[in-house]
Formats: sequence, structure tokens, C-alpha cells
Amino acid sequence: MKRRDDLLKGPKEKALEAVRKGDKEGARRQIQELYEDFHPLHDRYSEWCSSLLTFIGEHLGEEAVLKATQRLMDEIYTERFNQLKNLDHPGLVEAFVRMHRSHYSQFQVKEGPEKTVITITGCGCGGRMMKEGKYDNTNRHPVMWGTTQKAYPWSYDKKGMPYYCIHSFVMNDIFKKVGVPVETKYGFQYDPDGNPIDDPCTYTIYRKGKESR
Repeated sequence: MKRRDDLLKGPKEKALEAVRKGDKEGARRQIQELYEDFHPLHDRYSEWCSSLLTFIGEHLGEEAVLKATQRLMDEIYTERFNQLKNLDHPGLVEAFVRMHRSHYSQFQVKEGPEKTVITITGCGCGGRMMKEGKYDNTNRHPVMWGTTQKAYPWSYDKKGMPYYCIHSFVMNDIFKKVGVPVETKYGFQYDPDGNPIDDPCTYTIYRKGKESR
């Protein structure tokens, strides 16, 4: 059998090779491919979480969805968020901007003397799935993942919030516990037909000593 070591080279290696050769157009194409390479896997992982949380909600009830999310976030993110408290304000802003760049989100950033607000107008996770009609409050897709059937404090007093997005509320508790001056707020972003609406998610990042929560 013929060994195919050429197939071990991905867009990163090909982009570096193009740079070494002075091939700007080739490097540009490979960088774009590198950016998009993870996109399908990212989307499937988001949908995987949605499917699992929907199964939990259907078999154990919606409070169990919250508890499952709390456990997941505590085990995976508490240590990570604990590291954020040592960052200065620009570092915190960059950390959360980087997160949503990695989610392929659409967002805006506005900076003021007391806080910086990141406004997510097109989340690449929950917002994307809502846009595509993949929740049980849209009826536009053969796959229907769960949303809150009642308004709860942990769903920002909203009915129809995707189970996937409950982690937004749970993050606030972790931020308070570890002392990170950040507050999240959930918004639907899209109506049941998938049209954009003026109801964004936000991350408010306070300058230290000026938290107003």
C-alpha cells in the first residue's frame, strides 16, 4: 500500500508553506479554510448538547435540565473563569470577544468609562439553532430540541428559552462566585420564523470597582 503523508497536511501547514513561498493568494485561501474547518464540528457539538439536554428534560423534567447544566458548567468552566479574575479590563474584553469569534457569532462592542458591552446579534450556537428552526417553539425543522415550557428565574423569566442557552444564566452564578465582573443577559435574537429581531444577548464587562449588579 502507498503511504500518503501528503494527507497529513492541513490548512495550517499549507498556509505556512504558502507564506514561505510568497504565495499570498494561496495563504489567504488556506487561512479561510482553516477558519471554516472547525465550523461543522462546532455546530454538531452545540446540537449534541441540545439533544442531550432535551432528553433530560423529557425524562426527568426541566429542573433536571438546570441541574445538569450547573454540573457541566461547574466542572468544566469554574476553573477557567477563576483564571479570568486576574485579567485587566482589556484582557477580559478580549477573552469574551475571542469566545464569540470562536463561535462564529455576529456581535458589536461598545466601550464606556464604567463598562464594556458586547452585544450578540447573531450567536453561532443557540442563536444559530433558533434561526434554523431547530427548537420546539418554531416547528420549522424535523429535529425539535427543547425550550422552557414555563418562565423560570434561571430562564431570565422567559418561556421558550432553549435548554442549550440556560448556561448563560449559570455563568452569572459562576462569575459572582469567582469574582469576575461580568454579567450576561439572554435575548432570543430571532423570531419563530427565523427573522432577526432586536433582542440580543449581552455581556456586560464592568471595570473593576465599578460593578453595578
